[in-house]
Parts: sequence; C-alpha cells; structure tokens
Amino acid sequence: MDGFSKFLARAPQTGPMSLLNVMITLITVGVILWLVNTLIPMDGKIRSILNWVIVIAVVVWLFKVFDVAPLLTGLHTGH
Repeated sequence: MDGFSKFLARAPQTGPMSLLNVMITLITVGVILWLVNTLIPMDGKIRSILNWVIVIAVVVWLFKVFDVAPLLTGLHTGH
C-alpha cells in the first residue's frame, strides 16, 4: 500500500454531509466559477463548455450526497 492509500485508510470516516457543508461547498464552487468566468479571458464556447462541465459535476455530486440516484453508485467522486 502506498503512502496516500495509508493516509486515506487512517482518515476518520464521517457521516453524511450536513446541509451547511453542502451550502458552503456550493457557494465556494459558484464563487470560483464566477471568478474564472470574469477574470480569465477565454472564448465564449470554451467558457460555455467549462460552465456545463462544472454544473454537471455539481449535480452528480449532489445526487451522491443526498443518495438520490442509486444508479450512480459506480461513480466515484472523491470517496
């Protein structure tokens, strides 16, 4: 087992995320996306693709957090 796997094995297992943590994460992702859209000059098509990728990733993450879609159990988004 490599060092990172050992670190993950030692990490405390927490229960489901609280609503406050979900809101803080959503606000943070929104602010970062807004900063990227306003401060980094890029073509409109690239910006649109970036926005859609982030939105889809956040929706999948929300489904996983709230156990809405049991079909997504094969997807691993961080745990």
